[in-house]
Formats: sequence, structure tokens, C-alpha cells
Amino acid sequence: MPVIVVATDLRIRRFNTPAGKICNLIPVDVGRAIGDLRLNVAVPELQRLLADVIGEVVIREREVQDGEGHWYMLRIQPYRTTDHRMTAR
Repeated sequence: MPVIVVATDLRIRRFNTPAGKICNLIPVDVGRAIGDLRLNVAVPELQRLLADVIGEVVIREREVQDGEGHWYMLRIQPYRTTDHRMTAR
């Protein structure tokens, strides 16, 4: 299952190999703002969705399509770190 974790400032904290392949991410993308990247998956209003999840502590789901026409179910959910900081994944 592809997973991307972003901090409250919407910078990528980490991602796994499946997410890297689907979204065209590379290791140097860690620390970059997700809005500055050109992902291989079309997610209209991604930054707003992420901010909603982090701010409201809610789950959002959307169907999204990659550049090759494959469809995926995107689930953005809040994630609290062991030191009680909020992120989204």
C-alpha cells in the first residue's frame, strides 16, 4: 500500500517504495513541500485536503487517476506521532 507522510507544514516527511513509484517521488523529495512537486497522480486541491485533515482531524477520500490512466482510492488520514504532533498520511 502506497504511503506518504507529510508534516503540518505539508512537507514530505517520508514515503514508501509503492508511493514513490506511483507518484514519481525520489528520496531527495523528502523535506520538500508537497505542493511544489509534480506528482504522477492528479489530486485537485491536494493542499487544501491535507490542511483539512490536519486541522479538523478528519479522514478524506477521493478517487484519483495517474498519468497512465489507472484509478486509485486516495485516503488521507491524520496521524499523531509518538510526541503527539499531528501529521497526515
